[in-house]
This record gives sequence, C-alpha cells and structure tokens, in this order.
Amino acid sequence: MYGLQALNEEKKSMKITEITLRTNCLNKLLPFYTETLGFEIVEETVVSFTIKVGSSMITFVEDDTPHYHHFAFNIPSFQIKEALAWLKTKVDILTDDGKEIVDFKNWNAEAVYFFDPAQNVVELIARKNLGLKTLKPFDQYSVLGLSEMGIPVENVQAAYLQIASYCGLQKYSGDFNYFCAVGDEIGLFILVDQSKKQWFPTSLAAKSFPFTLTCMVGTKSFYIQHNGEKMSIVNSTLG
Repeated sequence: MYGLQALNEEKKSMKITEITLRTNCLNKLLPFYTETLGFEIVEETVVSFTIKVGSSMITFVEDDTPHYHHFAFNIPSFQIKEALAWLKTKVDILTDDGKEIVDFKNWNAEAVYFFDPAQNVVELIARKNLGLKTLKPFDQYSVLGLSEMGIPVENVQAAYLQIASYCGLQKYSGDFNYFCAVGDEIGLFILVDQSKKQWFPTSLAAKSFPFTLTCMVGTKSFYIQHNGEKMSIVNSTLG
C-alpha cells in the first residue's frame, strides 16, 4: 500500500501528527480506544493517556468539564464497506438520513461516523483520489492516521487567513460563510462557524473547546494551540 508518509513527502501536504484533547471521562475513553477499538497505548499516567493510531498520536487529558470535538481518520481508499462491518461489531453507527455510509461525491470520498464515550464525533473516511490500496482485511491497523480536525471559530475567513499565512495552506473546499476545509486530502482543518453549524451528521452544536495540535507541512512543523476562544500558531521546525 502506498503510505501516507510517502504521499506527504511527495506532495508537501499537511499531515496531522498529534492532537491533545481534554475530557471529563478519561476512565471511559481509555478502554474504548485501547480495548474496544484496539489501538496501541503509548503512555498512561493518572491524569492522561496517549494512543497511536496509524501515523498519528492522540492524547486525552483529564478535565473537570465535558469537552467534545470532531476528528477524522483516513483509511484505505476502497475499504469503506469493510470498515463499516468492522465498526458495527464495536460501536453504534451515526447515520445521515438513514444511511450508514455517507457519500461525499464532491470529495470523491465515503465516510462512516460514530460517537466515542466523550461524544467526540469520530469519522473514518476513504478518499478514492488518494488511491490507497490494500488486500489486507480491515482492522484497527488499517486506520492510517488523523485526516481532519474540526475547529469551530467565530470568523471562518479570519481563521483561514491565519492558517494560510502561517502554514502556507490553501482552501480545499467550502466558503467563508459557515464552513471552509483548509489543506488537502492527507490533512484538513475543518473550520466551521460555531454560531451556525452542528457537527455532521449529528444535532450536536459545533462548540469550541481547548485543544493542541502538531502538524507537518512538507518539512515544516507547526504547533497550534486553541484555548477555546483564540487560536495561536507557532512554527516549531527544528534547525
């Protein structure tokens, strides 16, 4: 299978390498991600744990208040039905108008959605344009890494300009009214107007909660911190 790392280096795409999220249900998330879904645990403390999902890391840190986000993982381009069958043995599938597989025709992609115990809206997306092929049966090792991070904001255009100017990323889809996807099919920031949007395909309001994120754009590394109100971006490339 032609890996995401090779594609990232070839296209100088944006790759999300790590996110850190807060939660008030750490004790539920740990068995969900490591036992139910079977992802590898990298580190565990009294107040946090880190899992490895494909090429990405996710850290959950204990907090007193509920937090929820939307994030997506890339999977092989033509395994959406296999991914759905695998997921249905483990979670309840979120549907769109009764459909378990959502067909994004404009993106040439198909996706399935589910909640984790913190009500994070989690997505597995098969992007046909990437041409990622495999003959292996679908399991937790088929999940290739973080593909999208949802970022609710007050002003979509201002957030886009901030990301574009710091990271050199371009608009992939949408407009500056209530939704704009920034980056490409390997890595996308999903900017949404928090006063107008809900996290698809749910009725959950797209509220803004704190998170941190590390991404690579070509050979440059960027650290993004969101405190729930404002976003800051730092070029953290070494050397």
